Amino acid sequence: MYLKTKAIIIKIRDFSENDLIVDLFTFSSGKITAIAKGAKSAKSKVSGVSNLFFYGEFELYIGKKWNRINSIEVINSFYYIREDIEKLSYGSYFLELIETSIVEKKSEKELFVLLLKTLDNLKNKNYLFLKVLFQFKLLTNLGYKPRLYNCSKCGEEVSNNIGFSVYHGGVVCEKCNDNDSLNISLKLLSIFQYFEQNEFSQIINIEINSLFIKKMDIILYKYLTYYLDKSDFKSLKFLNIFKEE
Repeated sequence: MYLKTKAIIIKIRDFSENDLIVDLFTFSSGKITAIAKGAKSAKSKVSGVSNLFFYGEFELYIGKKWNRINSIEVINSFYYIREDIEKLSYGSYFLELIETSIVEKKSEKELFVLLLKTLDNLKNKNYLFLKVLFQFKLLTNLGYKPRLYNCSKCGEEVSNNIGFSVYHGGVVCEKCNDNDSLNISLKLLSIFQYFEQNEFSQIINIEINSLFIKKMDIILYKYLTYYLDKSDFKSLKFLNIFKEE
């Protein structure tokens, strides 16, 4: 069977001297792993698959045991991500998160569009804000949207002295705010609510105090690692080392 679909390259590894195994995040069919024969040769018609983030139109042969990339047409190579170490670090984290979140041949069109918008916005320099927004929208799409309007433990309305509980899945009221919760302000809660109520394109252009962004990043990362049951993100370790230098 042959399949023609738009796809983003999210992982690459060696298969043989000239061939690669490529994980594609496809628009029509979710994750597909395929062999790219001769991809290491500059003259190959599939040589573009040697680059992470590559976005293009792929023609695939879907076999019983192996899938094969027959041809590709570039739409956006996202070359500028690979040319900047900080962009590369954040971009690699986004790909790693996607790879953790999707499964073989299950369409995830909203996540596909989210990843494309996120990679495109790496041309700007609001990296941490972009990371926070991507993580929030990813979790929402996967069904892990935090509860932001009533206490996630008792259901009461929240007012002052509130917290955020990873275990209970969202905001907690003063009565339920214990040592396991992260204290947050009403202002920070309102920003989370804005993220929940609005589209990516509306949020990306607003200005938010950097202290709020850092706090949101801490909360969302704890929340994400708990619900995705993964904390060993290699790209994030590299990013943290890079930021310390």
